[in-house]
Amino acid sequence: MKISTPSRPNILLLTADQQRYDTIGAVNAPFMLTPNLDRLVNEGCVWRRAYTPNPICVSARHNILTGLPARYHGMPHNAHRPLPLTVPTLPRILGANGYTTAAIGKMHFYPVRAHHGFNTMRLMEEIPTHVEDDEYLQYLRSVGLDQLLQIHGSRVLGYQLPQRSIMPEKHHGSTWVARETCRFIESNQNRPWFAWARWIAPHPPANVPDTFADLYSGVALPEIRGLEGEERPEARRFRELYYAAISLVDKGIGMVLDKLDQLGLADNTLVIYCSDHGEMLGDLGLMQKQLPYEGSVRVPLIVRFPGRIQPGTNRDAFADLNDILPTALDAADINVSEVACRHNLEHGFPGDSLLRLHSLKDRSIQYCEFGDLTESQAPRWIMIRNDQWKYIHWFGGGLDSLFDLSHDPYELCNLINNPAEEVQHAYRKLREHALQYELVWGLKGAVCNGEFIAIPFRTNIEAHRMVVPRWSLSQWPAFPGSYSSTHIDQLKREFDKVIKNEPLGADARVQLEDLERSEWWRHWEERGGDMDSFRRIFYCSPPPSAVNANASERHPQNQIACSSI
Repeated sequence: MKISTPSRPNILLLTADQQRYDTIGAVNAPFMLTPNLDRLVNEGCVWRRAYTPNPICVSARHNILTGLPARYHGMPHNAHRPLPLTVPTLPRILGANGYTTAAIGKMHFYPVRAHHGFNTMRLMEEIPTHVEDDEYLQYLRSVGLDQLLQIHGSRVLGYQLPQRSIMPEKHHGSTWVARETCRFIESNQNRPWFAWARWIAPHPPANVPDTFADLYSGVALPEIRGLEGEERPEARRFRELYYAAISLVDKGIGMVLDKLDQLGLADNTLVIYCSDHGEMLGDLGLMQKQLPYEGSVRVPLIVRFPGRIQPGTNRDAFADLNDILPTALDAADINVSEVACRHNLEHGFPGDSLLRLHSLKDRSIQYCEFGDLTESQAPRWIMIRNDQWKYIHWFGGGLDSLFDLSHDPYELCNLINNPAEEVQHAYRKLREHALQYELVWGLKGAVCNGEFIAIPFRTNIEAHRMVVPRWSLSQWPAFPGSYSSTHIDQLKREFDKVIKNEPLGADARVQLEDLERSEWWRHWEERGGDMDSFRRIFYCSPPPSAVNANASERHPQNQIACSSI
């Protein structure tokens, strides 16, 4: 039982990674099994049109952390850079006002132990470098599981193919985050605290434990937007595991909510649930994020705060992750304007408190950004939308897109060249809004003489729709140097531990078409892979016609495996 109640409310921020907006049962996905998120929806407020300001992991998290866009925190895309010390952070502000603060789970800070104001750090990163930097690795060592590799799924291969977790549910990373969050809450129940709990899931690889692997097998899933032809079996299976990963996170949410109830803290705790960005999940033939389409930029957002929020509330106004910092400060009775003044923020913070009935920011329009202003792998785009229209400007080539979401919610028809006056009026109005937002909140130098600058990149608008490949060939490593037999043997030993003599998931035994198997084999062979490992990883062989007769000459270590075909 709780001994005393802190005078100031606790603040609990729960975030999934790469969760789409349409994945909560009580909101817009009746096929989803999310009883604990449904509970939050019924006890709080759900923002039905919530967005990430930047649909990529590191950038979105730094928007949450600072309440500011990349113009200030310096990460317009995934990058390993220190956060400028002059930029405010939510844990520093709360810590200066008497809160104890904790970061639990995936943070992707650089350096990895940069605390940014967190008193406690219990990290679980996707690709940890050192055991000493990662509390989850230390936990696995303590329970005798430190011999396992690829503990969060195999990223080397099959990044977006079905996988089976090598971790039982008890020791799975999603369970660990929930358990560590409960421990922090219990240890600090008698003083005000701020905890940011971050799950890796459902970010690929979708490696759920066996207890959740068949949760959506045979279930009628939503249609894929813009899919031409039938969905492939392995794509369907990946979607099942993606949804199952969300349900596993939901179970952890239930553990944390139950802990608040047990300690009598629920009525004095602001709870915010969101994701850093979405996942295309096959829409428009695409996977992953970092694109301006709805599957990538829209996120779930739920806020529960007894006494300030009416249970069961729904809001259709736009909201985004920039609103989280002002919301937390509002709950803690900290003046956000004074914070902005102390940090010399000329335009203040772009977000506003989600606890306000009447927002100080314009919630009739939503702006998102991604990428930098150089000819790089992350060329910049910006997006701005209102109730009906979405405008996208691609800095690479200076191209524009315009979608009428009221008639084309799947964003299949670019109307930018439609001469109709209604269309052109919407285009001019949103472009002007985009210029204004980019001038104030976008990267410096993006607007010159009242126009967007252009980056030489691609000239075909369809190329922009294919920034992220549908499957995982781009996730295969470009092995450095020559493909030595030592390196290949090491890789094989790693796979032995990862898959335990099983394919990628108990239900991943699907037959790929000859053409597709040929393509996989070509990439695999070029990177020094051997036939035996190919069979074990993909549970199939390439077509005989695809096996290069000279493979044994290029990779002598493959001679026996190749000659056995």
